[in-house]
Amino acid sequence: MMIGEYFTWAAGLAKSSPFTYAVVNVGTMVVLGVAIGLIADGIFRLLRVDLGSYKKEFEDESAVIKQ
Repeated sequence: MMIGEYFTWAAGLAKSSPFTYAVVNVGTMVVLGVAIGLIADGIFRLLRVDLGSYKKEFEDESAVIKQ
């Protein structure tokens, strides 16, 4: 129930101190974004997906189309 407690605390904070709530809200989004990005990066590394190869393939195809 930690998430429920967080939202209860955040709702109280929004009423008492809107600016602090905004800072906490943006900070929470940044932390979650970084965490999700790192998890996604870890999954790509575990699956050995090379996004660079897709870029090279796309560039090769676009060069053929332009000619």
